[in-house]
Amino acid sequence: MRFIPAALAVAALGCLAGCGTLPAVQHAATGTAGCLTVVHGEASGRGSLEPGWLPGGFRLLAGSQSSSSLPDSTYTEASKHQDPPRIEFGTFIQAAPLTAAVGGRPDGKPVEVQGHGGFLESGPPGPQFIGVYWKPAKKYVVSVVGYQVSAATVLKVARTAAFTPPGLVRLPVQAGRIVSRQTAIKVAEQAKGGASRSAVAKLSSWTEVQALAAHTGRAPAGPGVLSSSPWLPVWAVRLAGSSSVEIVGARSGQAEAQVSDRGSWFTALTDRSAAGARDCPGGSTALVPFGVLTRDEQTFLSGRPATGSVRLVLSTVPAVNKADNGLYGGCIQVNCSVDQLVWVTITVVRAAPGKTVACLPGDISVPAGYKPRGVKEYYSVSVPDNASVGCKPPPAALSGLKDLAPPG
Repeated sequence: MRFIPAALAVAALGCLAGCGTLPAVQHAATGTAGCLTVVHGEASGRGSLEPGWLPGGFRLLAGSQSSSSLPDSTYTEASKHQDPPRIEFGTFIQAAPLTAAVGGRPDGKPVEVQGHGGFLESGPPGPQFIGVYWKPAKKYVVSVVGYQVSAATVLKVARTAAFTPPGLVRLPVQAGRIVSRQTAIKVAEQAKGGASRSAVAKLSSWTEVQALAAHTGRAPAGPGVLSSSPWLPVWAVRLAGSSSVEIVGARSGQAEAQVSDRGSWFTALTDRSAAGARDCPGGSTALVPFGVLTRDEQTFLSGRPATGSVRLVLSTVPAVNKADNGLYGGCIQVNCSVDQLVWVTITVVRAAPGKTVACLPGDISVPAGYKPRGVKEYYSVSVPDNASVGCKPPPAALSGLKDLAPPG
C-alpha cells in the first residue's frame, strides 16, 4: 500500500510502463518523400531517482532507478519474513505547490529535504507507512515512502536521494546512417548460429516492436540500450524456421534482443525502410517519427470490435485532455501541457431502428446490482492505458479531434 494523492491514485490505475513514454508534436511540414504531412516530435528522455543511502540489507525489488521518464523503484530488506520492511521511491507531476495532504493524509509535518520544503506524513489510516514528499524541480514531486521503517530512516533516505528530471529528445523522422538490410540479416544469422534459407527484415524501432509483440503475448524486455532510447531505429529480422525475431540495432549493427515470433505481430509491423515500402509507409498520408505507431500498427492493436464503428485519430495529449479531461486522471503520470502524440480510439455503438442498446455495456466494470439502461447510442474513447464511456453520442469535442495522420 502506498499513500499518494487521490488524483495520482486514479492515474496509477491506468498507467504503469507500464505507461510507455509518448512523443510530442513540434510542427508539421508539407511535401516530403511523397507524404502530404511530416509530423516531427519529441520524447521524454530518462529521468533518474537513485538512493544515496539505504539501511543495511535493503536490495532492489522492483522498478528501476532511471529507465523511465518518471522513475520509481522499491527496495526491500533481505529477510525470510513474508512481509519485510521496504522503501518505495516515486515521482509524479504536479505544477501546484505542495500541501500538507500531498500524500493523502491531511496532517503532514513540514520538513526540509535538500534545501526544499516538504512534508512528512504518518499515522492513520496506515500507521505502518511513513512518507516524505518534496519538489526538487518545478513540476515534479518526489516521494520516499517507508513501510515498517522509522520516520528518521525515511527522512534520511529522502535527504540523500538524487533526482534528475527527464529531458526531451527529438524523435527521428528519417533513420539516418544505418546498416543495410542485408547486413542486419547477416548479424541475425550469426546470432542464431548459422545461415537461413530466407529472411525478412523490417526497419522499425523498439517502441513499435514492444507494443505489437505485447499484444500477442507478454511484453518483451529489452536490454538497457533499447530501453533507454526505444525510439531509435532497429531492424526486426525474421529468419525462416526460427521461433523468434532478432532485433538488430540499425545504427550499431549489433544484435540486441530476441522477441518471440508467436502471433501475427511481425506481419503487422510497418517496414519503414525505403526499399519495399511506400513513400509514406504505415497506412496514412503522414510520415510519423520512429517511436510513434503507424496507423496500420494501431489498427492491429485496436482490432475489430464485435459491434459499433471505430475511428482512429492521431492527436495530442492537450487536445484529448481538453476534449475529455477524465482520460488522464488529473495529468499526474502524463504532463498534459506537453504536446505528446497519442492514438485515440473512438467507438460508437448505435441501436437498430426502434431498438435500444444496454449502457453501460457488459465489458465495463459496474457495482453489484447495477441495471444498464437502454439508449439509442453510446460511445467509448480510449488512449493507452486509459478509457471512458458515455451513454450518449460522443461529444462534439471528441468527434472534432483533428487527425494528424489521416488515412492514406
